[in-house]
Amino acid sequence: MHTLKVASPEFPKPIQDRIIELAPIAELKEALTNELSTWGDIWTVRLMGKIGGHIFVPELIRVVRKSDSLSYIHADATEALNGMDESGHESLLSAIEKGELKEAWDIFPLLEHLPYPESFDIALGLWKKGEMDSFEIYAICLERIGDIRGIEALQEVFFDGNAVYVGDSLEALSLIHGRDIPEMEIIRRERKTELERRKEQKKEFDDLLGKAQGQSTSNQEFKKGSVVPFRRVALKVGRNDPCPCGSGKKYKKCCLNKKQ
Repeated sequence: MHTLKVASPEFPKPIQDRIIELAPIAELKEALTNELSTWGDIWTVRLMGKIGGHIFVPELIRVVRKSDSLSYIHADATEALNGMDESGHESLLSAIEKGELKEAWDIFPLLEHLPYPESFDIALGLWKKGEMDSFEIYAICLERIGDIRGIEALQEVFFDGNAVYVGDSLEALSLIHGRDIPEMEIIRRERKTELERRKEQKKEFDDLLGKAQGQSTSNQEFKKGSVVPFRRVALKVGRNDPCPCGSGKKYKKCCLNKKQ
């Protein structure tokens, strides 16, 4: 355990295997620091996930709640919780229902691995409160929960210009439950349009790459400080998606207006 506390980015696999074999639950719980800022913390969380069991749910919930959403340890704790067998599902759902996690962006990636009616209720409630405003994340979550009520829930947002974000999930749920849905024609059309758009983007990128490679292999002398111009190829940002600038606002309420 001392080796774990002073661990670096590289932690010997034989030691990992031995800890997993012994499954020292109390010692692993004590190994987590309050700051959650060391490599020992990261490896502790990873080992908790490999050992599994509902006994680690409170500690992993604390890590998700306290750590930065872009950090290694946050991702590892989420993965560990998602890897829980059914014995840990009740504890995890209970923690979510009690409000031990506050951020919808932390909750949705966990709900999509909990295929229960309660998970659907929580996801729908957060959506209606406006705590989750990404149509794509909402749709994927309902799809993976698999509740038949997800069909109607996605149909409600389908015709608000969000077919490209919810269409695939709506189709998947309709197939799972053997339901015919009137939106299929639009879903197929939107999918075809999206594929054509991506092909066009790829063609533009290939053309630019070819020109850049041609210029780099030519005998021309570039002046100091000169650059090869290029066009940015970026994924489309939906009006209701989080703004890429990181402000926390919806795109339509932030940089969309600036861009226009």
